[in-house]
Amino acid sequence: MATSAIPAAINALITILDAVEDTDVFDGPPMTGENPDYICIGHDPLDPLNAVEASQVPASLGNRAREESFDILCSLAAWSGGGLISDRRARALDMFAAIEAAVRANVTLNGTVRTAQIGTYTLVQEQTEHGPSAGLRFRIACSARLT
Repeated sequence: MATSAIPAAINALITILDAVEDTDVFDGPPMTGENPDYICIGHDPLDPLNAVEASQVPASLGNRAREESFDILCSLAAWSGGGLISDRRARALDMFAAIEAAVRANVTLNGTVRTAQIGTYTLVQEQTEHGPSAGLRFRIACSARLT
């Protein structure tokens, strides 16, 4: 019996997004990269130690199969584009649209879950000494049956 679908789902999501979006995709917090735009899978900048929130319940009578529901915490940042915050916001939302399209096209995350979809998300933006930035904190909501 599998203990959790989480590790395989995170790995699949990284693989899927690496192939779709022309930017750095990190497993966890952002690392140094050449690209000013990036996506982090399993990372919430407001709570950097948390990667996933999950729960399990019995799938039927007995304790053999389990239903697992989990949210993969993710973030993205857009530092490229014009010098206006509206340019960065547009870039961040373009990146998010590409992520959403990729998940919709592969709702099982390469067969690792029963369903995956965009969950809640928050647009963040700020003016810094390096210029404007925009980003999103978002969740990929997944469900899996563990047997």
